[in-house]
Amino acid sequence: MISVRNVLVPIDFSKASWGVVKYALEAEEYKNDHLVLLHAYRLIADDFPDQRDSPVEWKKSIENKLLKTYSTFSADLDFSKNKNQVEFKMEVGFTVNCIRSLCRQNKIDLVLYAINGSKKNEQLADLIKLDCSPIKLVSEKLDTNQKSLLFNEDISKEDFFDRWNDCLLRIRENPKLSFTVAPD
Repeated sequence: MISVRNVLVPIDFSKASWGVVKYALEAEEYKNDHLVLLHAYRLIADDFPDQRDSPVEWKKSIENKLLKTYSTFSADLDFSKNKNQVEFKMEVGFTVNCIRSLCRQNKIDLVLYAINGSKKNEQLADLIKLDCSPIKLVSEKLDTNQKSLLFNEDISKEDFFDRWNDCLLRIRENPKLSFTVAPD
């Protein structure tokens, strides 16, 4: 019997998140999984100069724009060719808090997360501290034509934090490497 996992993929509509989604759709190890694509956003009053609009209207306006952005983002990702069930979710809040909430509400078996090579990845540290599910870290430079990663290292949360800079450097230098950080 084939087991279906729930795999959460946080997306920000960047090239890196597009690549991770493409990888999840094409890699053999995810072929039967249910993919939950999550985009977290915040309601910021400065984005809406017309103060007569209510937060509910702001939310509706933002989500309509996000649906259009998602449509563009996913245009080249042919979901019909895959066995995966793909679900797109938009949540109001900080990304890490939205991930925690989804992990609690749904049985999320794995979070698939793209490492941004040019950032400090503070959000990643917060995400790993959640202990909500294993997190597979892949390079933003992942070769999406490659059907699977060549090498994955399972690593404890403590070891990952002890070797933080080394792990991030290794992923940046070798896009065929990934780390799966297990919760305590």
